[in-house]
Amino acid sequence: MTRAPGATSSPGPARAAGSGGASAAPEPAAPALRDQQPDAAEVVRDAVLAVPGVVSLSAGALGEVGTHLPGRRVAGVRLTEDEVEVHVVAELGTPVHLTSARVHRVLAGLAPVSGRRAHVVVDDVLDPAASGRPAPPAA
Repeated sequence: MTRAPGATSSPGPARAAGSGGASAAPEPAAPALRDQQPDAAEVVRDAVLAVPGVVSLSAGALGEVGTHLPGRRVAGVRLTEDEVEVHVVAELGTPVHLTSARVHRVLAGLAPVSGRRAHVVVDDVLDPAASGRPAPPAA
């Protein structure tokens, strides 16, 4: 047997497990992501994004805020057994305390996170003209 320069031998089969060969069983297909039920973090994300005065969610200055799920990540939502934390970008022209209070009310009414302490962090404020959303009515 001739080897290429620099090649090494290792014990065991030369091919990766599950590759090639008639005896190899096909690997089960991964479930389609779109068929999965939404996770609590996704329910929180969708509810918070519908709150007037919220432009978007924020992953934080270094992208550290989020919930990792199989095959995806929900940026701006962090869940623990006792707490739910959301980081938002608020709309300029809507008082920040009002936006925060609205988010708190929405979180209090969500079944997947009921009973958890809620923390709302406003990471940024964006001009409605730049957000693509209509400006809030004058108060």
